Amino acid sequence: MGKGFDMAVIVVKFFGVSSVSAPSALYIEDTAGNGSSGGDRYTTTISGTPTDNLPFDPLMVQASSVITLGFVSGFTGSATSYSWAINAIDNGAGVISSVSATSATTANFNPVFTVSGGASGGQQALYDFTMEITNSGGTSAHSVQLLFIAQ
Repeated sequence: MGKGFDMAVIVVKFFGVSSVSAPSALYIEDTAGNGSSGGDRYTTTISGTPTDNLPFDPLMVQASSVITLGFVSGFTGSATSYSWAINAIDNGAGVISSVSATSATTANFNPVFTVSGGASGGQQALYDFTMEITNSGGTSAHSVQLLFIAQ
């Protein structure tokens, strides 16, 4: 007589764990969709006329002008939150008299700058614009600086 054998099957499943990388290759587009990693752009709207610009070109402004800046976030990956911040690096001459908002939590940011009525003669103001994009993999940041020069 033979001995009986119990046979059991064990199934082992390995589940792949995918990780999310922090957003990368951050850049800023103008409102027309121009811009790429390493090639930031933004839009100015003065008296209803939009113009697409490069951040390293100074922004020539007139006294009492109201300027809307258009920043559109660009990046590789996914996002769960956005953060924008504006910091005056140098506005000692008072070229910019007010800024509508110095922060935002949206994918696009449209702050409004008002130029002082007394701004003239090459007076300058330098501002830093920082965009942070977050997901479960982390937070990445990107900054550009804009130089306002009064004419």
